[in-house]
Formats: sequence, structure tokens, C-alpha cells
Amino acid sequence: KLENGEEINSRKVVVACGAFTNFFNVLPSKRPLDLQLIGHSVTKFELSEEDSKKMGDLPTMMYKPNHNSSYLYMLPPIKYPNGKTYLKIGHVVYPSMDENKIAQILDSLDEVQQWYCQGEFPRAKEYFEKSFKSLYPGVEAL
Repeated sequence: KLENGEEINSRKVVVACGAFTNFFNVLPSKRPLDLQLIGHSVTKFELSEEDSKKMGDLPTMMYKPNHNSSYLYMLPPIKYPNGKTYLKIGHVVYPSMDENKIAQILDSLDEVQQWYCQGEFPRAKEYFEKSFKSLYPGVEAL
């Protein structure tokens, strides 16, 4: 039932409200979903035109440095509307495999809102920079 009183009937419903699902009674049962919210970070490394060409047609990759670490994903160099080229690195992290301490467990509405507003997460950025230098020797981020 919508706020205006209108009813919509369906056999199936897809609820895709992300991290805020449990904070706003979106579901009719008012029972929270069994979710663990984890803040994920990304960093873009600006590349020179020369380094961008040197990297050629690099595919999108996933990389797991070792058995106890999170996964990194790397997108190929992409030219953005500002005319600059960036290589983007992010992570898929599970708290049980977070040897680099980059998982940000978010348990409350306040923590989720702060995470969205925080800007860069220094530990994650340091980890991405170290990984970038290790994976792409000879390529310098600007």
C-alpha cells in the first residue's frame, strides 16, 4: 500500500534500496534483512598520455594478492570528460579476509551516512597506492 492509499498487487517484488534498507522500514514485515554493511572504497590514478598508451588495451582485472586478502579490481585506463585518463582500483573485501584493515563495517544509519560523506579512506588509499606500484612498475600516477 502506497502512502497515498493506492494498492499495488504483485506476486514478486524486487527491493533494491541498498545500504539504507534496514533503516527506513521499507519492507512490509518491518523485520530487518540479515545484512552486513561494508563500506568499499575506490581510487582513481591519473595517468600521463604516454603511460596510458603504454598500458594499451589492458582488460578489467580482479587480483587476489594472497589467500587471506581481499580482492582488488582494476579497470583499464579510461579517458574521463575532463580530458584526463585514470586507472581505477577498488576492492571487494570480506571482514574475515581483511588483513589490510580496509573493511569499514557500518552498523547504524549514522555510520552509513558518515561513510558516504567521508571522502577518501586513508588506509584504503594507501593500500591501493602500494598495489598500484606493485602491479604496474614503471607506470607513474600523476
